Amino acid sequence: MRWELRSPVHIFGADAASGALRAELSTLPVKSAAILVSASISRSAPVRSMQQTALKHLRVLARFESGPADDALPLVNEMADALQSHVPDLILAVGGGKVIDCAKALSMALARSIRFRGGAPQPLGSRENPEEREPWPSIVAVPTTLSGADTTPSAGLPDKDANTVMIADPRLMPRIAIHDARMLRLTPRRLLAGTAITALAHCVEVLYSDSPSGLATGLALAAARLLRRGTRSLATTARLGDDQLATLAEGATLAGIATLHARLGLEHRLARELRARSAIEHAQAHSALLAPFMRVAGHPTSRADRELAEALGDGGSPAWEVVADLASGLGVNCRLRDYGLEAAALTKVAEAAGARRDDSDRSRTVARARAVLEAAW
Repeated sequence: MRWELRSPVHIFGADAASGALRAELSTLPVKSAAILVSASISRSAPVRSMQQTALKHLRVLARFESGPADDALPLVNEMADALQSHVPDLILAVGGGKVIDCAKALSMALARSIRFRGGAPQPLGSRENPEEREPWPSIVAVPTTLSGADTTPSAGLPDKDANTVMIADPRLMPRIAIHDARMLRLTPRRLLAGTAITALAHCVEVLYSDSPSGLATGLALAAARLLRRGTRSLATTARLGDDQLATLAEGATLAGIATLHARLGLEHRLARELRARSAIEHAQAHSALLAPFMRVAGHPTSRADRELAEALGDGGSPAWEVVADLASGLGVNCRLRDYGLEAAALTKVAEAAGARRDDSDRSRTVARARAVLEAAW
């Protein structure tokens, strides 16, 4: 079977979550929807306005909220149980990376009649290979952070046993991604800053990958320039304007698209393991890991390092120093210990990050992972 990986329609602008979204939805063959929204913004004026205008012509089957304490996989199973007998044509996800990843998992669960138990997808009932529902529920993402979850056809969901359930399928790529300044403005500034570092981490991982394509490199450098402009405003401006928020969103989007053309590596795996094994959120992990990873794993004299430093506005310094200064200027915590991680946990995180089946030199990878973690701690 051959899959064509399509990219979402990305729409940027103030009030895009109402008028522009309604126009785009009118072009899709959908009649019903389920809504998943971050609990912290569910009753905000922009979210209410979006639901009243953009979804006016759709039958809303259910509305769910995702709170900060909610475990992702039980939430997905709960939503799937509620919807399995009346599967929606569309799932609208409004929130950060966790919310959008949950929407992807929900689409897969409904289409394949599965639930996520024991760290893996399990079929419902006695049939091991139930028939798939086609088409899968389409996903529309309205991100409120800069995580880039709206740009990929995959998701990582931690379970209670410190494992991360990874799912991927071209049909999980969102059909539409709406980048609305009003939605980004709902996110606390420090969290938005942390997810800007996450977007920058995507750029770095692409540039540091073993064999990035020319397309991936160009996208990553273009994204870094936009993120530099946006983070400069984020660090110095009391209230960001629509154009400044759009710059951040455009940078995060290009960074996410770049990752589709390169393989993410050690820094991303470390962030994923920290998220699964501690109370550290994904953005917090990247904020602490990125500069130490670049210092330990990078090559200060390489072309990638020079081009990245230039894209970030300081071609005369090592790229890791430029990134460290940028993170410090944004006011995010840059040490793992500041997030409550105990030093004793570093070894287990390093070993988990180095446990890739296709790694020909696992001991070397674990040692590098440990060195990055110690520098970040």
